[in-house]
Amino acid sequence: MTTGQPHWQAVAAFTALRHRFAIISGGPGTGKTFTVLRLMVLLIRAAMEAGQRAPLIKIAAPTGKAAARMAESVITGVGKLNIPDDVRAHIPTEASTLHRLLGLGFGTTRPRYDAENTLPADIVIVDEASMVDLSLMAKLAEAVRESARLILLGDRYQLASVEAGSVLSELCQAAGVNAFSTAHIAAGGALLADVESGVPSLLGDHVVTLQTSHRFNAESGIGRLATAINDGDTERSIALLREGLPHVTWLDNPDASRTSLLDEYAAYRAARIDILDPAQALDVLQSRVILCAVREGPFGSNTINREITLRVARARGFDSTRIWYHGRPVIVLRNDYRVGLFNGDAGVCLRDRDGQFRVWFRTDEGLRALLPPNLPEHTTLYAMTIHKSQGSEFERVAMVLPTVQSEVLSRELLYTGITRARQSVELISYEEILRITVSRQIQRYSGLAARLQTEDGAR
Repeated sequence: MTTGQPHWQAVAAFTALRHRFAIISGGPGTGKTFTVLRLMVLLIRAAMEAGQRAPLIKIAAPTGKAAARMAESVITGVGKLNIPDDVRAHIPTEASTLHRLLGLGFGTTRPRYDAENTLPADIVIVDEASMVDLSLMAKLAEAVRESARLILLGDRYQLASVEAGSVLSELCQAAGVNAFSTAHIAAGGALLADVESGVPSLLGDHVVTLQTSHRFNAESGIGRLATAINDGDTERSIALLREGLPHVTWLDNPDASRTSLLDEYAAYRAARIDILDPAQALDVLQSRVILCAVREGPFGSNTINREITLRVARARGFDSTRIWYHGRPVIVLRNDYRVGLFNGDAGVCLRDRDGQFRVWFRTDEGLRALLPPNLPEHTTLYAMTIHKSQGSEFERVAMVLPTVQSEVLSRELLYTGITRARQSVELISYEEILRITVSRQIQRYSGLAARLQTEDGAR
């Protein structure tokens, strides 16, 4: 509970400096990357001033696309910092997938790095931590040596991993929202002078939730709607959509809007299908997307993908039954350690100068191409489920909800879909379905929260 508004980014950096384990949670644009950049600078400078070697820092994310985006953000952020070159040289400009960091796969189920052979790193930073399941998080925790720092970045309100365990959410739930102990507040001095102590908890002093979005300001339509959804405020969410928010459009008759949505999106993609440059083609992939709550049915990603494929084929004059064609977007559905592609990685098929089809991906090692037969399980990507969109950002998002109730609908799902957009969101849903979705919160029952509460009570 706060009586004022501290500089939450500074509080997060202080917390991560004070503890070897820290979680920095925040929605899009709240400054998680900027905060961790300043933290790296502080730690590097402190080591140098003490006459010690600079810390070895590793950055990772659950997927290749998330790792590539994190690396790009770090490079951009470092370029804006006024710091000495010797400090700059020790800030990593590359990020890897967690699987690659741990040495998972490649013909073995045992990671290269574990409790017996720990990671050669003094600081390990993991972005998009909400996507990390319990099994992978356990492997990471074992591999980080006791003297190292582990910093998790993520959004506590975003959907959890589809695999077992919602680790980040559970940890944040156990900690509360900026509920620090009196000892932590006292150590923070003026930085935490306006903060009242919360209910003591095992993790409270290790978790900071950033409060201010610099992407979605107070007047941002996306930001205002996301806040109302997070709060579970159905009436405010509907009222905001009715009044007409900037950069947010609500189409409340999906059956009437469906054909025009698919026609317009197919025309956009068909007009750009001839792009030859892999980077440009992948940029088109990130420019616009249709997000679906479900896979099947008239508003499911599988159905919409089939129908857009038919429209694109008709517009470009090729046989829609062809599996591979120049410009076909795809998304990987299963991890494949052999080829280094993971669930959620997006690519595009391009014909090279020799007439050979190759599928291009952005990975943690840069652009790479594979022959279609070498791809892991995949599907066409004009539309994707909101679950699959985690770790991605798009300029424009069209989000369609089913016309009947579904168990997958929740405020976390809606929040995640809306916040994938950088510029604008088009929400297609009947009001009744929207009300159900905002009012429904995912109930998380796992042993992790109970274990933390037990440990806390035993202290």
